[in-house]
Amino acid sequence: MQDRFATSDQLLVISLSLITQRMFEGMKGFPLLAVPFFVLTGQLMLKGRLLRKMCDFANALVGNVRGGLAMINIVVSLFWGRSLAWQLLMPPPLDRS
Repeated sequence: MQDRFATSDQLLVISLSLITQRMFEGMKGFPLLAVPFFVLTGQLMLKGRLLRKMCDFANALVGNVRGGLAMINIVVSLFWGRSLAWQLLMPPPLDRS
């Protein structure tokens, strides 16, 4: 009769493996991959000083207007989205050799 019942240690091992399995299954979703790539893109723009140049340009456009900080955010987001979309929509270069 003792073989039919699991001990508390066995239940703990089963529940931990089930929890980790469910966590990794949940991370396989395609939309969740956008978050780390978005952060990576932001870090690359920050380290390459492209983000500073975009912010300076947007500040020159709308920095002196009331609510300029919010407008700078919108202008930088527009340029950032446009630059990323341009890279995705451009056809690959033709091989001329």
